[in-house]
Amino acid sequence: LDVLSHSHKKHTYRISHARTGFSFELDCSNIAGTAVANADLDSSDIGYTPVSFGTLDAKLPEYLKEEIYFDKSQVPILLGKILNTVNT
Repeated sequence: LDVLSHSHKKHTYRISHARTGFSFELDCSNIAGTAVANADLDSSDIGYTPVSFGTLDAKLPEYLKEEIYFDKSQVPILLGKILNTVNT
């Protein structure tokens, strides 16, 4: 997986898998204290936004096909599930 800082969004990172074309963004601005106030988000929430499914469309779990927010402590679990999907 390649990780790049988003050129137009501070504290947002684009993660891409070259072989499959799968890519997504992680928005860490809420934990960095730069997000616009949102009563629905906790200060430790990370945003996940799929950008391209590439060749993984049929293999991805449905929850990875939509925007989700989760606690930063869940990042290793999410990345583990993504790595498991792209490596199968």
